[in-house]
Amino acid sequence: MISRTRIHRRIANAWLHWGAIRKHLSGHARPCSRSCKEVTEIDGMSNLSGTVFILVNDAMPRFVRLEFTSGDDAAAKIAKTNKSALPVPFRLYFAAEVADWKALERSLRFLFSKHYDADDQAYLTINPDLLRAAIEPSVINAIELSDKELGISPQKRAQMDQLRAANEDLNMQALNAKPGTILYFANEPSISCTALGNGLVQLDGKSLTPVQAAQVAMRKIGFDWEEIAGSDYWIKLSAQAQTSHVPNGSAVHVETIMPEKPIVPNDADDSPVMVIRNKKL
Repeated sequence: MISRTRIHRRIANAWLHWGAIRKHLSGHARPCSRSCKEVTEIDGMSNLSGTVFILVNDAMPRFVRLEFTSGDDAAAKIAKTNKSALPVPFRLYFAAEVADWKALERSLRFLFSKHYDADDQAYLTINPDLLRAAIEPSVINAIELSDKELGISPQKRAQMDQLRAANEDLNMQALNAKPGTILYFANEPSISCTALGNGLVQLDGKSLTPVQAAQVAMRKIGFDWEEIAGSDYWIKLSAQAQTSHVPNGSAVHVETIMPEKPIVPNDADDSPVMVIRNKKL
């Protein structure tokens, strides 16, 4: 057992180390020759605002199109994209004005590099809500565009909605959720609904579509989003997880199945040991 004297010695050594590091850094610090305002004006940071928008197409499930523009021509760009040979137009999932679209694009490419399509970098295979959650801290203003601005006719909108509903039904069928099956919200397993067997679920005593139920669940965790990938969030848990009410992949579950091991000192002397290139100092 470590004595109080040794604990105090470690704390004192930590403060000495911190003081030495601060002294070292202060000797190498350079005063800024320009104010933040001057840097912004000279480097042109104020000219980097732009628009980011997420598009999805119900004829291409699991694919997301992500685009940026430095102007206010997002509607024209989307309308042009919607003239493609796809069966239905793209649906605007989310659009917003951001302060620095180049920095945001760079960050998103870093965060989601594994999700970008190898053949066309405008597409990702990802839940679009993950992109939106990553974008929102950079948002200045959310942008809403009408179907007319995006070149979507009422007939095409009806086809889009029909295809989307069919995709949601297929996702629910893939769960093989029989009536009475408990489905858990993937991002917060304490929220659950019950499958009704007719493509609907029951949540808080109401019969809802999976998308509507997901919207309710998202609001409970602080995201008031109208457009979400609804059926992607509802999952069934394994029998073991249902017994413990903890998802198998959670850290809590890992803690419950791992035996607790006592912490034993390596050496009789508990003084700090440094290892550099496999050499103990």
